[in-house]
Amino acid sequence: MKGYQNTEELIQNMADAGCSELLISRFCDCITQGNKKESLYLLEKRREELLNEIRESRSCIEFLNGELFRLKEENQ
Repeated sequence: MKGYQNTEELIQNMADAGCSELLISRFCDCITQGNKKESLYLLEKRREELLNEIRESRSCIEFLNGELFRLKEENQ
C-alpha cells in the first residue's frame, strides 16, 4: 500500500471519499494481487459516479435558483 502507512489508513480514506465496503474490498484485493489496471478502473469508475452526482446536484441548484429569482421578482 505505497503512500499509506497501513491498510487501515487507505480503507478509511476510501470510506471518507464515499466508497462502498464492496468497492474498498475489491480495490484492496486488486492492490494486493498487483492488478494495477483493475484498481485504476475501479477508482475511475467511482470518480465518474461522483462527478455525475455533482452534475445532477448542479442542475437541481440551477432550477432552484431560477425559481427563487422568479418568485422574488414577482414579489417586488
